[in-house]
Amino acid sequence: MFRYLRATGISFRIRVKRNALVRSGRGQVVQAWQLFRSQRAGVGVPLPGLRKCREMELHLSGLRLASGAYPIVDAPHLTADALSNYWAFGTVNPRLA
Repeated sequence: MFRYLRATGISFRIRVKRNALVRSGRGQVVQAWQLFRSQRAGVGVPLPGLRKCREMELHLSGLRLASGAYPIVDAPHLTADALSNYWAFGTVNPRLA
């Protein structure tokens, strides 16, 4: 689906719904939010390696907010600040939330 963007080097971010099914580091299929539930609130985490989600391989980054929300995006090497900024923009722009 996003092969063309990756092949041409076009930078992009997509939001992953919190209940999307992805493979954990142990190979188990879990909901995406479960990969970030053990993190302290506000601490962004880029997960190592690719995670399979709906026949796509994604670089998942996410964080747990104090409000209980889990912003998760496909973005390699995304910092906590960048993820927080993405989430703040998404809450202002309802099409991204």
